Amino acid sequence: MAIVQSMVVISLAVAPVVGALLLKFTSWRGIFFAQAILGVVVVAGSMLLWLLFLHLHIFIRMALD
Repeated sequence: MAIVQSMVVISLAVAPVVGALLLKFTSWRGIFFAQAILGVVVVAGSMLLWLLFLHLHIFIRMALD
């Protein structure tokens, strides 16, 4: 839980800085595109992590039986 809270605090501090840097190089459409790519990466990563935990759980259950 502490890790989640620290990530929220860090993201609130870092996001405006990253947004301002992106805005120097691109328009608001570029920032929107970057957020869309980040969203896809986060969803894919969470799905892979879920599959890893599922396989790990099955492997542990098989080892204990």
